[in-house]
Amino acid sequence: MNVKNTPFSMDADEITMLAMAKLRGVKKLSDTNVDCFVAGYKTCMDGFSEPGDILPLLACMLHKQEMVEDDIKMTIGYADLRRGLNKEEIEKIRRANEIIAALNNLIEVLTKGEKI
Repeated sequence: MNVKNTPFSMDADEITMLAMAKLRGVKKLSDTNVDCFVAGYKTCMDGFSEPGDILPLLACMLHKQEMVEDDIKMTIGYADLRRGLNKEEIEKIRRANEIIAALNNLIEVLTKGEKI
């Protein structure tokens, strides 16, 4: 079966095939389950059709990235390690800071678009 999981370009038949592939062998494969999967899939994709609709998702992602440094430092503290940050942890924090900056810019742009 060749079903490409390309959300914005899939039609109902392709989504149905994807649902059937995901539910195969679960003993829960029924027309109702597949119809529910298709409806949920379409609803999720429709939720991303308007830029303002993704603001709550972006805010959640922003919060998670803001917590990266605190989580790393809390892990070090709870392990009672008297050490600094290692290279991997420093890289995670650096990447999180880049993502935070990008998300803040995107949220700002989308918020301005909502006010117009």
